[in-house]
Amino acid sequence: MEEGFVERTDPAKEYFFEEGCHILELSNSDRDPGDSVARARVPVAGVTRWHCLEGITERYILLEGA
Repeated sequence: MEEGFVERTDPAKEYFFEEGCHILELSNSDRDPGDSVARARVPVAGVTRWHCLEGITERYILLEGA
């Protein structure tokens, strides 16, 4: 990974994903191929489908919005 680089996020690049949430890639670069960070936004009272990715470790931080 290149030291000191800053990823710029463009909110207009958010897209709806078939699992039932809106995804915005925050960091997904060849500079650090072992890392990908995304924001998943779920509508109020919405649910998402179960999924499984082989060879990938997923971590979730859940925030409640207004």
